[in-house]
Amino acid sequence: MAFNILANLRAGFRRADPLRYFAAKVLVKTGLCVHIIIDRGYYKLRFFPSGVTGEMFIDGSSRLREDEQTLFTLLNKGDIYVDVGANVGSLLFTAKHIVGATGVAIGVEPHPRIFGYLRSNAQLNNADVILYNVAIGSKIGHLAFSDSVTDEINAVQPENAGGLSVEAQTLDSLLCGVEKIDLLKIDVEGYELEVLKGASSVLDRTRMIYFESWIKHSESFGYTTADLIASLQEKSFSVFKRERDEWSEIDTDHVSRNCENLLAVRDLPLRNSSSIDQASRSYS
Repeated sequence: MAFNILANLRAGFRRADPLRYFAAKVLVKTGLCVHIIIDRGYYKLRFFPSGVTGEMFIDGSSRLREDEQTLFTLLNKGDIYVDVGANVGSLLFTAKHIVGATGVAIGVEPHPRIFGYLRSNAQLNNADVILYNVAIGSKIGHLAFSDSVTDEINAVQPENAGGLSVEAQTLDSLLCGVEKIDLLKIDVEGYELEVLKGASSVLDRTRMIYFESWIKHSESFGYTTADLIASLQEKSFSVFKRERDEWSEIDTDHVSRNCENLLAVRDLPLRNSSSIDQASRSYS
């Protein structure tokens, strides 16, 4: 216990605003955090006891996360956005703000508690979004899912590991009525390849995929970064990594040694950052 207190003190004093860090801890511990609304300008989040909203409260509402900035460069008004692993909705509501009333934003979140937070945030924003409380994988059924308080790392796990049993769908079954997808975002803590295996038809009508990649996570499910890239290339996608505000195509033997976000773009004629920007605006 003393070690945990000391660790929290050290973590707090490393923050730019230690007082805000310690205030967040007290608010979560007492349950008072849920009465606080984090105003992000174009959407709001209730301060639920979750990693995402905790970081937003501590860092201040003016901070624009990198992945939110990326959505502003990739999406346009009227686009269709699908968020697999929507968590409490920060990217989903960002996307809905961008695509507007003529666009569609679909959020998929498997954990029942976090889905409750997501649905509550949708009501808070009066957001016209479509929500599904299911896991996504390579087949229909059920999957074992972890139940950590640190919600952003909850993931599919072995059946004998305890946790939760959640309904599982494939993207092909869930989105069979969606004619096209402009941007598919996938953040499933290493389960990305299984998601793609169940999305053969969906990938054929998807323009771009924004996904998380980390060899530490993927190896726990028995595949490499190269396997993930190869599965996308088989579907006519080129895969890029953003460095210094430019998108660069990665090699087929690329290894995501650190957790990073990659972008797969379908049938890109010219493989550089400007062509990606053009592709994000040229499809209808």
